[in-house]
Amino acid sequence: MSYFNELSELGVLGTTGIFLFVLFFLIFLITLISVNRKDKAFGSAPDMTAFVKVVSRVVERTGQTSNEYYIAFEFPDGTRKNFELKRDQYNSIVENEAGTLTYRESGKYLFFVSFQRQA
Repeated sequence: MSYFNELSELGVLGTTGIFLFVLFFLIFLITLISVNRKDKAFGSAPDMTAFVKVVSRVVERTGQTSNEYYIAFEFPDGTRKNFELKRDQYNSIVENEAGTLTYRESGKYLFFVSFQRQA
């Protein structure tokens, strides 16, 4: 009788294992598609420039050792746009600075390219 119990337990583990494998594969596939869309959007968007003012800087903690860095720029018409930057880019820009922002915009994606402060 214990032999049949072992087989039924193995069947449940096998089914669970297959389910988990399919689940992780689907998550991986969805992530890959999402990253690919963002990369395509960046590559196809033209560079745009505008004279802007830095209005805020935010560091968002995403884990124990990782952060995301955001800067909000105000455009001449009063609109504000938030861009995610790399840490070294973030550290080189000071709040209330004015200068020329080069960026790309494609649909819902905004991409920071560079910022040249006004001399």
